[in-house]
Amino acid sequence: MGFPSPSWVKINTDGAARGSPDFATCGDIFRGSMRKFINGFSAFLDVQIALIVEFYGFIHSIEEAQKTSLTNL
Repeated sequence: MGFPSPSWVKINTDGAARGSPDFATCGDIFRGSMRKFINGFSAFLDVQIALIVEFYGFIHSIEEAQKTSLTNL
């Protein structure tokens, strides 16, 4: 997957758990055109099931984009 067009922002998000449920983390990265880093985060989520971890990463990405006024995701 390449980088986005000049007016777009690409978000890559992922979550992982050692088991389901088990200790979990999630994170994301925002990139502009030419793979320019815009923002990112990672979070330890304590004990969660894998599906919740994936959703948390996605929801946090949307909230972060809204807080920083990023559009064209």
